[in-house]
Formats: sequence, structure tokens, C-alpha cells
Amino acid sequence: MEDKDSNTAKVNIVWDESDPESGLIVLQSKEEPPSIISLVPNEYVNPNPIPQAIIKIVHEYENGELISGKSAIVDFLTRSKPKIR
Repeated sequence: MEDKDSNTAKVNIVWDESDPESGLIVLQSKEEPPSIISLVPNEYVNPNPIPQAIIKIVHEYENGELISGKSAIVDFLTRSKPKIR
């Protein structure tokens, strides 16, 4: 977990109280979390490999190699709910 000032804290997901299908994830932490948190750290992402990765995915999609439910990009493009493990 990361707050707006990029401070991180360890959290656990409470699966019994979470409902990923409706977008609800319950977290457990030793400290009270801030009102706004991010589960994705604010890190630099090198953009250079992105165009080649997009081309690769497009070719796989055109060849029928991507399977719905097993590919996050297919779930995104078909507006399916993401699979969180």
C-alpha cells in the first residue's frame, strides 16, 4: 500500500470479507491507512518496450492465441471483470 506521499506500508488482503466481483477488496494493516491509498506503487515505467509489446499482443490476438479469462488484455478489451488471484 502506498499513500499520496509515497510512504509504503505492509497490508494483507482479507479474502473472506472481500468481493472482487464487485470491486471490493478489504485490507488489514497494523496502522490506520490514509483516506486515499494506491495498491500500485508510483514507480517509473520505461516506455521504450511498449510499442513492440503492443505489436506482439496484436499479432497474438489476430492469430487467436489469446484466450478470454486467461489474458488481462482480452478481459480489458471485452470489458470483462478482471481476474484477481
